[in-house]
This record gives sequence, structure tokens and C-alpha cells, in this order.
Amino acid sequence: MKINQESQKHIILFDGDCNFCDATVQKIIKYDKNDCFRFAAQQSEIGQRLMKANNCANQSLNTVILIQGKSAYVKSDAVIEVFKILFGFSFVVNLLRWIPLFFRNYMYDFFANRRYQWFGKKTICSIPTPAIRAKFLH
Repeated sequence: MKINQESQKHIILFDGDCNFCDATVQKIIKYDKNDCFRFAAQQSEIGQRLMKANNCANQSLNTVILIQGKSAYVKSDAVIEVFKILFGFSFVVNLLRWIPLFFRNYMYDFFANRRYQWFGKKTICSIPTPAIRAKFLH
């Protein structure tokens, strides 16, 4: 799948080695009834190209990145945008927006820095169905 064919989709760049990140991607796929999202591991060639093209090349693997057209969201802003796309402008999204960015990102970093300890790293890759595989950029 080529990037330009997916330009209308929202792209989530995630840590491909993280068990929590993988589980989160699977949940997003489950709730993505309108087929809005595409995914790429930050470690992949396409992930690296997208990070560079969106001025996110200096972000660590601890940072989820959401690319929407010409905008890129990181950390808690990316999480809020994903919730907004999946579930609409709900009470939770409104509530999260009221929390100051520095505090949201502090909590995001606290969790992100411990996710390997709590959830581990992937030691083997799962084999997705063709329908799920189509959602991943390569």
C-alpha cells in the first residue's frame, strides 16, 4: 500500500516492539468502524520516512504520533485526537482538553517510560488476517 493512496486516512505511528502499543492498535482497529486509520511501526522504513516528513524524527519510541493530513499530533494530543475520531466529541474528550498540556504529557511520559516493565516487549510477531494487514503501511 502506498502512502499517497492513504492520504485521506489518519496514520498512527507506534512502537512496534511494545506489547501495550500493539494491544492498543488492535483495540483501535476493532473500534474503527469507518476505516479511518492506518498504522506503521516507528521502527519501519515507512514509519521513519513519515516521521521525518512530518518533523517528528526527533521523537522517541515513547511517543505515539498521529498524522492527519499536514498536521502531526504527539503524546497526549495524539491520544485525544484518536478518541475524538473514534467516538466523536464526547464528554471524555472535552474533559481531557481541560487538563493542561504539561500535566497530560507528564502523565503520558510517566506511563510510557514504564510500559515495557508493565507489559513487556514483543518477542514474536502475530500473523494478522489479510483485512487487518491491509491497515498497516509498508
